[in-house]
Amino acid sequence: MRVGTPAVSFRVIFILLMLPLVANAQWDLMESKASAIMSGLEFLDDGIHGWGAGTASAGPISMRFIFKTTDGGENWEEYSCPFYVNAMSFASPDSGWGVSQSGQIFRTLDGGESWTLQSSGTSRTLNGITFINSLEGWVCGGWEQGPYLVLHTVDGGETWEDQSFGNGYSCTGISFVDSQHGWISGHNASLDAQIHVTDDGGVSWTSQTLPTEVLNGGIESMDFVNPLEGWAVTSSIYNNGYIMHTSDGGDSWAIQYTTGLHYHSVDAKDANNAVVVGVAILSPSIERVYVTSDGGSTWSENTPPVWGYTEGPVYVGDDIWIATDDTSILKSSDSGVTWEWSERSPSWRTISWANSTTARIGSGSSAGIDSYGIISTDSGNTWVPDESAPGGTLYTFLNENIGWMLWEGAPATLWRTVDGGANWENSSFGTSSWIGEILFTSPDSGWACGSGGIVKATTDGGQSWVTQNISTTNYVADLYFVDSKEGWVVGGYGGGNAFIRHTDNGGLTWTVQTPPVSNHLQQVFFLNNMDGWAAGLGGVVHRTNDGGVTWESVAGLPYLPKDILMVTPTLGWIAAGRDYEQGGQGYIYKTEDGGDSWDLEWTSPWPKQWIVSLDLQDDNTIWGVGNHGTILKRDFVLGIEDVESDFETSVVSVSPNPFRESATVTIGLESAGFVQLDVFDLSGRMVKTITAQQADAGLHNYALEADGLSSGVYMIKLQTSGFSTTTRCILLP
Repeated sequence: MRVGTPAVSFRVIFILLMLPLVANAQWDLMESKASAIMSGLEFLDDGIHGWGAGTASAGPISMRFIFKTTDGGENWEEYSCPFYVNAMSFASPDSGWGVSQSGQIFRTLDGGESWTLQSSGTSRTLNGITFINSLEGWVCGGWEQGPYLVLHTVDGGETWEDQSFGNGYSCTGISFVDSQHGWISGHNASLDAQIHVTDDGGVSWTSQTLPTEVLNGGIESMDFVNPLEGWAVTSSIYNNGYIMHTSDGGDSWAIQYTTGLHYHSVDAKDANNAVVVGVAILSPSIERVYVTSDGGSTWSENTPPVWGYTEGPVYVGDDIWIATDDTSILKSSDSGVTWEWSERSPSWRTISWANSTTARIGSGSSAGIDSYGIISTDSGNTWVPDESAPGGTLYTFLNENIGWMLWEGAPATLWRTVDGGANWENSSFGTSSWIGEILFTSPDSGWACGSGGIVKATTDGGQSWVTQNISTTNYVADLYFVDSKEGWVVGGYGGGNAFIRHTDNGGLTWTVQTPPVSNHLQQVFFLNNMDGWAAGLGGVVHRTNDGGVTWESVAGLPYLPKDILMVTPTLGWIAAGRDYEQGGQGYIYKTEDGGDSWDLEWTSPWPKQWIVSLDLQDDNTIWGVGNHGTILKRDFVLGIEDVESDFETSVVSVSPNPFRESATVTIGLESAGFVQLDVFDLSGRMVKTITAQQADAGLHNYALEADGLSSGVYMIKLQTSGFSTTTRCILLP
């Protein structure tokens, strides 16, 4: 924008504004952990050596992992695994076995770091395995019509003897207490629950009588502590969830407790102490831990901070361990009342920089349940749990003291801190609609959006909220404000429902802006009150240079955009992701022409590894976070190129732009003269003078400090003898 005296046209030094000179075109992977759905958890009696197994899969892509600890769970190492682990058993720190589909039995002699395939003699699915020492063990399986499948080895799996019998359907669980006494659980040909027992090492098996209540379902987990004492639990959506006990080796079984949940697993420490984990997969989805210390006469009930198909539980001394989705491995030292995390791989949702050194990352895994976030106070070099955070998914900080955390949902909860996260106070949005995004432009002014066309606004920092009318009931996916007055919301979902709304009075009224196509819009970003971008389904990217009065479609992406970050009108990045049905890989694209073209810069190595949040650090560093606990970092440099041209005698640039604490204002002068640099807000009020002094011909750099300014859009006006020019800059929250 030009103001003041017209420019004089003669040969001058022309500064190309914000021309990027990329110092490092690569994204540095700061942290990443395999986020796997756990399918097994086991510890040796020493309490030091433990293993977990998990799979990360999406569509046609699947990766399998073994997680190993040699220090009692203080640290876990991950190793790729050649098979899907249905069950595993370890006899020593080095020697272990795992079973899978198609009759696969694998053995490891290095604690799970590498595996070799053994010959099982069957192609049927294998579901359970147990070894009583380094040589003798049993495997069970089936999962289709045929004999109850049981295999036995006395040479560490070099050879397997077939001990299958009868006409059943499957064997799902197995427990041996010595070389003679063992039990298998499963289904008969009519899919009724079954338990069989052997007292001769599997040579012969006898069916046991079960309570009639448990027959319509399945028994997939049981554990015996001696030839007489044991527990078994049901897993089915067709019964009420039963914990059964026997004190005579299974000659008689009695129901001790009814959980009302669907799927369960059990582990017993001795004749008095046992633990059961249960999960309900139908609404409402819940998880519970049940513990007895009196042989099952009474059971205590507690809620762990996770939800999923839990593997384990496992007793290690007096401690109880469980594992579930997102590589969540937890330990309780008080019979399940409280839990501490040993390992996890969160799905990070947001990263927010409070200043140049302090940032927070919020987790989207088990939103509002695990209350997990991390914080760095050394510019992202190290991250530690944000212990004082109340829990949620989205962080946003204006400065080192004032910030908010959204516990998204229906209803949602907002938490606010004014002392750098030491203390938090919560408030309600006053709606049962889903709230999924928040944005604040000052300590008082903020907005939230979500389902049903809901947009909420606050003028008191989130203590109270009022509903704003945007004239649609479609889902509001994202919002962006450049100051406390001017902003945009986008969304849609469903065929032909895309919308853009604009306000210039803080949301008191909203006007309709028309996107070029009707695909749902997922993201919106504005660099200032004129230059903006929106993106959505089909990888479509739209751009405006007039504040949204008109929008044009520019070069699109092959995948769904997850976040947009532009640092100049030409330079920016988009994080995008492939649908989970196709593998769920994540991508980051860069543009140097405002979105006319996009170059692929980063591709995730794992499935389901979307990057969903990009944020700018003050020192020209971009950070990205997403699934698999992924944290990325990318440095870039904004440079200036000098060329000769017939143009104005002087122009001005700001770097970085947007900025937080400070920026560098660069001017070019054809000849020496008096220089006046002033900062104006959008109302035309001068708010700061950068310099007012004589300057020689050539390039000059001046510091623009954020002190005394609130976040928003400002105009920097350069005046020299005979002419003037202005440029925009943005001070970020």
